[in-house]
Amino acid sequence: IFLIIIMLTINFFIPKNIEVAKAKTLADLKAELQKAEDNYSNNQSQKAKTEEEIKAAKNKIVALNREKEKIQEEVVNLEEELKKLSEEIDKMQEEIKSIMNYYQLSSGDSAYLEYIFNAADYTDFIYRLAITEQLSDYNDKLIKEFNSMIETNKQKKIAIQNKEKELNVKQINLQ
Repeated sequence: IFLIIIMLTINFFIPKNIEVAKAKTLADLKAELQKAEDNYSNNQSQKAKTEEEIKAAKNKIVALNREKEKIQEEVVNLEEELKKLSEEIDKMQEEIKSIMNYYQLSSGDSAYLEYIFNAADYTDFIYRLAITEQLSDYNDKLIKEFNSMIETNKQKKIAIQNKEKELNVKQINLQ
């Protein structure tokens, strides 16, 4: 009986599921170490690559911001030039109107001819002829200048539109 009690007690205190200990060999440990080192070096290189990409992206953002500011300044300058040019065109238009009024009142070339032929002598005739030529040249020059200013004005408006489009593209790239 005593034996049965001892066996039952021992059976009670000894675990039923005894696991077999698995030992790793030195080669297994070295392989795990090598794998962990490879993962670490791979992660470090990925980290460095990512940091370089972040730095490049930041530099690109800075460059785009500078370009955006430059384009904005160009647009402002073009708008100021356009404003000045429009004012000059308005002034020139008034001057051309007054010349056209005078030209219509004097009925064209006959007023110039009367002025030339009313000369007292040959020297006065040449002087008056030179003055009428200068007036005619001035009028032609004024009209050509007026037309070129209008054309320049149109070109500046187109340039402003192109710069604004470029600015929008830069803002989209920046985003």
